[in-house]
Amino acid sequence: MSALAAARSSEWQMTGWGRLARLHLRTFRRRLILWPLLIGVLVLTTAQAVAGLYDTPAKRAAYAATAGASAAAQAFNGRGHALDTAGGITAYELGFYVLLVFPAIAVHLAIHLTRSQEAAGRLDLLAAGRLGRRAPLLAAAVVLLGVLGVAAAISGAALAGFVGGGWLYAAGLLGLLLLFAAVGLISAQIAADSYGAHSWGLGIVGGLYLVRAIIDGLDLPLTWVTPFGWFDALRPFDTPDPAPLLALFAGALVLGVVAIALRERRDLGSGLVAARPGPRSGGALLRSPAGLVARLLRGAWIGWLFAAVLWGFTIGMIADQMRDLVESNPAMQEMLGSKNAAPEDLMLSVGGFFLAALGIGFAAQAATRLAGEETSGRLAGVLATRVSRRRWWLSGGLVVGLGAVSILLISAGAMGLGVAMATGRSSAIAEGFVLGGDFVTAVLLSVAIALLALSADARFAAFGWVLFGVVTTIQFLGETLNLPEWVINLSPLHHVGQPPIDPANTMALVVLGVTALALAVGSVVLFRRRDLAH
Repeated sequence: MSALAAARSSEWQMTGWGRLARLHLRTFRRRLILWPLLIGVLVLTTAQAVAGLYDTPAKRAAYAATAGASAAAQAFNGRGHALDTAGGITAYELGFYVLLVFPAIAVHLAIHLTRSQEAAGRLDLLAAGRLGRRAPLLAAAVVLLGVLGVAAAISGAALAGFVGGGWLYAAGLLGLLLLFAAVGLISAQIAADSYGAHSWGLGIVGGLYLVRAIIDGLDLPLTWVTPFGWFDALRPFDTPDPAPLLALFAGALVLGVVAIALRERRDLGSGLVAARPGPRSGGALLRSPAGLVARLLRGAWIGWLFAAVLWGFTIGMIADQMRDLVESNPAMQEMLGSKNAAPEDLMLSVGGFFLAALGIGFAAQAATRLAGEETSGRLAGVLATRVSRRRWWLSGGLVVGLGAVSILLISAGAMGLGVAMATGRSSAIAEGFVLGGDFVTAVLLSVAIALLALSADARFAAFGWVLFGVVTTIQFLGETLNLPEWVINLSPLHHVGQPPIDPANTMALVVLGVTALALAVGSVVLFRRRDLAH
């Protein structure tokens, strides 16, 4: 093939990308506007709150000596730099979101603009016209660049108004998000369907975040191993170094090229990793609604459980470092909750909230999967048999509730095991399970809320993710943002108390359990009375 013919072929394969990009912007404009606004507003409110809370050098020095020296905080938020400045504190407080939540959003948007459109059958219709093979990827990449660029611009403007180095921080944030958006594009080529693509993409984000948490929590000199370390090397509020921007943007570009190469090797609607054919006949488990739901959610449950167990064990293992830090800095112990609490209990308290949040995350994903069974029409086929709506809903709720609770309890036991191995205190294993038990009713209430929203309308399935976001924001940024008490009370986990530093609030646990039962009954009533979505 001549050079001219090759150029024409390449141009033809990208035909229609501009029209498809405009179609994305018009069709999904609400979602594409919402995400950058949420990111920007979170950065803005955090910067404002930090400027108000730490408005004197003494307060910032106290923060650096306490939160900045905490191994647990470094595991969640990354390594802090210039924590005696408002900029450094803002970046540190945003660490959990910038290193985990925002990349997960980028992955989700990339998959939504590509593989989810294939699953819905929209690209099949468009590909029948003048649409090049590479056009969907190019259109998605351009839209992602615009959306994530807006998020970075809002963040930079928010930080520039309060602290120095804001625009370098925003540029690094854009590079990091584009890199993980490219990870989402690659996941969309590999997986057999959109659900699998999300599992691949979010699994990569969570895995890299866990690796970084171990490196930072143990203060290992290996920050360059993950892209998060490249972002950390910018140090915009300490000793700014723009050089790591090259690694972030080059990494995004290389991964984007890889996504294009992988797209050339698969058919529309399929993945490089083909779905395995199931058995010729279903087993006894699949003959019941509960068995079917368990089979549908098996992969998601395994993924969340694996992540929760790794996190729990890792948090437990750094308990020994926490003991050394607290004993050398009594002010840290007072700040984290109690003058008389054992350092391991401080770790268990932080870990308990986080593991409970992971259980809620599984429930949110389970709710969206159940909604997908309804909107695809498959649920209508099930309900056309002798399976009643009430039986289906109760079976699904039971499986989701047991799945979320089992993730919490098993990972809490793993956290106790990690504490036991780090400190030699074998009783920590039992304490881990007890701690997990303290959060059971709060997690069940969260499951009931997610299912209640789904029972009202399949379009409300994403409310479980809203609840997950509310819980994590209140837990990790509630104090910094100085949220009002009524907002903090929106989190079911807040009502549990702060075990094991202080005993769990027994009355609150009972109220949470009764409320969860009432909402579960209400969801059955709502689901039986509404029409199925199609």
